[in-house]
Amino acid sequence: MKKVLAIYVFLFVGLCPIFPLAAQNSIALDDSFSGINIIEIGQYYTDENLVSHLRYIQSLENNQFSPLHETDGSFLPSGEIWVKLPLKNTSSQNKDFMIEVREVRVNELRFFSKSGTQWDSTAITGDYHPFNSREIYHPSFLYSFSIEAQQSIEVYICYRKIGETITLNTELWEAQHFAIKDRNEHFTFSIFLGFLICITIITVFIAAVSRQPLLLSFALYCISCLLMVLVITGYGFMYIWPNQPYWNGLGYLFVSFYYMSMIQMTKLYLETSHYAPLAHRFFNIAQLLILFVFVPFVLIHWHLPSIAKTIIGKSGLVVLLLSTLMIIGTSLLIIFKKRTWGSVVFLIGFGFTITAAIFFELEQLGAQDTIWDIEMTLLFILLDFILLLVVFSNQIRQTFVKNNQLQKDLAQSKLTAANALLEGQLNERRRLSQELHDGISIKIALLKMELSSLFSQKTKEQTQLLESVGDIAKDIRAFTHAISPLNLERQTLAEAIEDLIFQIENQTELNVQFELDQFEETHLKSIQKHAIFQSIQELFNNTIKYAEASHIGISLSQNGQFLMTYEDNGKGFDTEKIHSGMGLKNIQSRAHLLNGTFIIYSGPEGSRFEFSL
Repeated sequence: MKKVLAIYVFLFVGLCPIFPLAAQNSIALDDSFSGINIIEIGQYYTDENLVSHLRYIQSLENNQFSPLHETDGSFLPSGEIWVKLPLKNTSSQNKDFMIEVREVRVNELRFFSKSGTQWDSTAITGDYHPFNSREIYHPSFLYSFSIEAQQSIEVYICYRKIGETITLNTELWEAQHFAIKDRNEHFTFSIFLGFLICITIITVFIAAVSRQPLLLSFALYCISCLLMVLVITGYGFMYIWPNQPYWNGLGYLFVSFYYMSMIQMTKLYLETSHYAPLAHRFFNIAQLLILFVFVPFVLIHWHLPSIAKTIIGKSGLVVLLLSTLMIIGTSLLIIFKKRTWGSVVFLIGFGFTITAAIFFELEQLGAQDTIWDIEMTLLFILLDFILLLVVFSNQIRQTFVKNNQLQKDLAQSKLTAANALLEGQLNERRRLSQELHDGISIKIALLKMELSSLFSQKTKEQTQLLESVGDIAKDIRAFTHAISPLNLERQTLAEAIEDLIFQIENQTELNVQFELDQFEETHLKSIQKHAIFQSIQELFNNTIKYAEASHIGISLSQNGQFLMTYEDNGKGFDTEKIHSGMGLKNIQSRAHLLNGTFIIYSGPEGSRFEFSL
């Protein structure tokens, strides 16, 4: 009998810290207490008419309160919820305690405590009130109080939520344990936020530079997620928007941006217009509803009656939930159609925040407590950022590779076309040169011979006529050599340039210096040699006609690419007016056709021309 009695006493004493005792009707808090969720120890009373006050709540009998542990902590829109916590400090020392309400979307919140006949109360706070109106400056709603040794007190918490489901995410802490927990959470969140900000900045920079629609949507997604993190944790209002109401307005506005960007990314990445046209139309309608219905509602919801808030709010949640489910369904459909790993990783990347969003929306629509909480959302956002960054980085890499290949193919096609064009020009020059040489030149030579035989005794006029015919023949021979540099057919490029320099120095007073720097002619094609030679001819012509120079320097070098440099010490010219001269324009055209460059520098001390291939 004594053993049975001892067991009952043991169980009775052991359960005292958790369940209210019939005699003292309070929860015992001893030296081992660190923290507990109020759902396990609290009692609640609901008032749908919003007319309750403290005296009325205090006058209620215990049987009019219901145990919170019989609920999951979530309640449909019901006006006010009063929670009573009868507490007793069973320790031999005075102790400090802290109540933390982590549910940020409470419209109005107030704490009361009674010790004997003495009442203590806080000012009204909540997401209808600016952040800086709080008595304790902290992202969560906090209430600090003390209980003397062996003293009993009653704590009341009044939650008010209009038009939306409310979840009583509230914990009772011993003050020192709360300080340790809060410090660790703050440190962890600082690292998390820093990582999130770095990813967002990098993404925004890349999107701004590339201007690709997919990356711009991803940048908006990152910004929206970052802003939502600042909202749901409270740090944004604590440091950035202290004069704004906690959640209402800004929070739902950022949620709108989040869904807009997520839908847009889905449309672009999965190519829904091609692979899932019905889903594409649904996404377009959802974006219009969010942009022209949900966003305006968020901006003016303060001025709407409660019933309108409830109807529009629930409708908006339904649209968001359907959009979320449609994103999942469309991703699965595209995976089946395309059978690519990119679509799988894309779905997984969205899957984490989508999961959190579904839990949140179900919690709001059905007043069911789910596993959704702030910590889960933050973790899922981080995982999404990493996975989507991997997906889009791979997309960027593939796009860059494709563009690079396209540029190479385009350059090769351009070079092939240029070679064909220049080859055609060169053949035409050869044909014209041959016709002039074999046709007109021979006829003029025959004409000169006939005239010479006809004029047996040549007068002065006849002699001048024969000399004019001879000059015409010389001009034709010079022209045939100009349009088709025959020297290149039987000489190297360097030898042909040296012969040209010899002619220039004999016919003018110019001093020409010619240098070769690691130059190997075997790397040049016939068309390129002709283009270089003709360009040097054009430059000699310009120098002789306009530069008034005394010295010219020419060099050919090859260090990864061919470079011809031509310099003179003439009076220079205005490089902005080269479009008026055909010679330099011809050189520019040759360089462009051969996928090369022609750069001009000119000043009072001379001019420099660089022709590279």
